Amino acid sequence: MRRSPSFLRPRRAVMAVVSLALAGMAPAGAGEEGLAIQMARMQTYLHKLDLSVQAGNGKLTHFYMHELEETAEGIAESVGEYDGAPVGNMVKTLLIPAIEAAEASLEANPADREAVAGIITVCNECHVSTQHGEMRIVPATSNPFNQDFQPR
Repeated sequence: MRRSPSFLRPRRAVMAVVSLALAGMAPAGAGEEGLAIQMARMQTYLHKLDLSVQAGNGKLTHFYMHELEETAEGIAESVGEYDGAPVGNMVKTLLIPAIEAAEASLEANPADREAVAGIITVCNECHVSTQHGEMRIVPATSNPFNQDFQPR
């Protein structure tokens, strides 16, 4: 059996300890990825949903609506309390119904930006009620992505 050079052994031990420490960094109840990462993913999908609606791209609207809802469901299932707030339950009882209502509205009227605004309102109300009101989500006003949202 081939052994690692002696100068690499301490580095491997340090890396193992760091990896184990990082694995436990997410606050309890925040799910495996941590709530901030999951919320950032949801914010990206919401922004892309808004850009898809603005572009009149029904296929992308449907795609990002699905991704947004799936991410919200994952948070509802994996996150209990976070900083003392019942985030998982709030996502389940407030956000998911708002997403479903927006989905129904966008099926009837694919250009309905008010449907997206309704989701944004619920996000911001939740942030305020969990003492994180400094996190304000706003409608998309520009496209920071290297993606064309126009229908093909």
